[in-house]
Amino acid sequence: MPTITLKNVPPTLHRRLKEQAGRHFRSLNSEILARLTASLDGGMSEPEVLARAKAWRTRLAERGVWVTEGDIREARDAGRP
Repeated sequence: MPTITLKNVPPTLHRRLKEQAGRHFRSLNSEILARLTASLDGGMSEPEVLARAKAWRTRLAERGVWVTEGDIREARDAGRP
């Protein structure tokens, strides 16, 4: 697997990344990889996407609207976002 070395990381940025890594229970390297991946994949990590989807399903259910996996699959296969 390729390796990248970051140079001249400002101390404030380094500290903030370490703090965020700790909050997410990740190593500094894993935090940086997650952030790079998220920035290239539209800005949301997989846990964020899942959390937002769960929140939407909860809000819809509170209004009496039920969305099943089948509904989502059908919409996806029909070419809808």
